[in-house]
Amino acid sequence: MATFSLTFKPGDPRGMLVAVVCLTIVLVVDIFTVPLHYEQWQTKNWDRTPGTVDDIYIWEDCGGEDGCTYGLKVDYSYEVDGMVYESDQISLVDWEDSTDSGLWWKEDFERAHPRFSTIDVYVDPNNPGRSVLITGFSIGSGAITNIAILSCCNFFLLFLGLGSAGNANARIRTKLEKIGFGFPQADWLEHSEEPEEQPEGYYGEHADESSETTEEPSEEVGWWEDDDGAERGI
Repeated sequence: MATFSLTFKPGDPRGMLVAVVCLTIVLVVDIFTVPLHYEQWQTKNWDRTPGTVDDIYIWEDCGGEDGCTYGLKVDYSYEVDGMVYESDQISLVDWEDSTDSGLWWKEDFERAHPRFSTIDVYVDPNNPGRSVLITGFSIGSGAITNIAILSCCNFFLLFLGLGSAGNANARIRTKLEKIGFGFPQADWLEHSEEPEEQPEGYYGEHADESSETTEEPSEEVGWWEDDDGAERGI
């Protein structure tokens, strides 16, 4: 069962604010990326036409903590209905200047398509100015990696957003608990103001002074006889 933990106390309105922000981010990102990835999948049905590699090279970025990553740059041109077009789009989801650790397929692509060689270009039948070199979710399109990253981000933000909403609103929390959400820290916070149980025999730092009994030493009683013969005592 999924559990959710947040430092806000139950009913804190900031929890709902976190929920709104997280869910808005998920919505905006998905509205932009999901249709684009679907369109990349549909590039398998685009028109294929011969093109020419004007320039091609691999560049590396070694500034990160995870070692070097590599990017592939391809400038190419093609002709449709007597008009020449130029592009550097490898796939629709291949972000500009993006790099990754996959060097091997880039080297294979560069060897297979040297400069000034002929290359297959896939052109949008509805817009000849749009083209790609890699169709569908093939290796090098970047689609699979993007989907994996986006799925993880979506899951995390949805989990955080719904959990925050449940922590802020008792009704939402009840519904989420029915589908498997747990709120262990929220439960702890609800009871955090209750006095802690003291160990048996513990009376606190300041014990009641009235409970303390102090016995003063009793004075000794004695008798003696004065010189005049009278007995006296204390």
